[in-house]
Amino acid sequence: MEDSELYELVLGRLGGCGPVLDVGCGSCGLAVFLRGCRGGEAGFGVRNEMLRSLNDEVSK
Repeated sequence: MEDSELYELVLGRLGGCGPVLDVGCGSCGLAVFLRGCRGGEAGFGVRNEMLRSLNDEVSK
């Protein structure tokens, strides 16, 4: 699964820039897909955690 597909899945589930993404999606590339995203330093950790959890769900 491509990153862009995962981002679309994330946005579909969270309905946009929610509390989880607000932590720091700007520095991991999610800001491209979000309006009003604040970005931040925690982006890479957030991205990795999101990708892991989505991968677990997709694998079920």
